[in-house]
Amino acid sequence: MARLLSALLVACLLTGGFSAALASGIPSAPLCTVPVRVALCPAGDLVFSATMRDLINNPLADVDTWLEFCAASGWVLASSGQPPAITFPQPCLPTVITDFNGVAAFALKGGGTVSGGIRLLCGGALVRNDLGLASPDQNGDLTVDARDMAILVRKIFAPTLDPTGDLNLDGHVNAGDLAVVMRHLGHHS
Repeated sequence: MARLLSALLVACLLTGGFSAALASGIPSAPLCTVPVRVALCPAGDLVFSATMRDLINNPLADVDTWLEFCAASGWVLASSGQPPAITFPQPCLPTVITDFNGVAAFALKGGGTVSGGIRLLCGGALVRNDLGLASPDQNGDLTVDARDMAILVRKIFAPTLDPTGDLNLDGHVNAGDLAVVMRHLGHHS
């Protein structure tokens, strides 16, 4: 009898009787779409977007999602002029609410570079803990200028790949990334 009840319970869970209710609303890191790096510009015109999905692949709408910069170094966010859709429970914790499609979009004003250690959380659950940061403002002074171009040129000719110079997220540091810096020349916050 106990075996029969166990089998019925498992069948009910597997056929969706309780599984959908249990799985909805819980972020599933493997099903979320997250770029490998956060993109920031001092003018706030680069948008880092990630799509949050639950355990049964439904979009997570109206859920607090935050980027946690607290343990990372090498980044800087503008102290004022951030978009009103982004709130800051702490200076290192920008937060947005996902839209109907589960998209969390961060149009932060900032700069600098980080190899890893930025965390993305959705509804309190960790989605990624190893995000890097790439910005046309390579030196983090909140202005995109010739100094940032010079830093990126050194990264282009470096013997090993420095992912903080991969601004277009194509897996290479090359002229395409220099073009991104050139499009943002003069941007500041």
